[in-house]
Amino acid sequence: MSKPALNLTTDPLPKLVIAIATPAALGMLFNTLFNVADMVCAGWLGTEAVAALSISFPLYFLITAVGSGVSQGATALIAHAIGARKDEEAR
Repeated sequence: MSKPALNLTTDPLPKLVIAIATPAALGMLFNTLFNVADMVCAGWLGTEAVAALSISFPLYFLITAVGSGVSQGATALIAHAIGARKDEEAR
């Protein structure tokens, strides 16, 4: 039996915030843990490996920021279309 889908226009706000924020928070937690583990393992290899990760981080952050921005923009547009009951535009 599957869970019923969330209805952004009628469900209570606290339920929606928890349903949306939980996966985002877990994703950020795992991303941070990955970065910490990456630095620890690179530290075992030496200072050059840590320097390489430090130099490549701005590129990684830029790619992540662009992806996040596009995702948040799309979410805002879809939410606006759902609120206006324009189902075809939301799809």
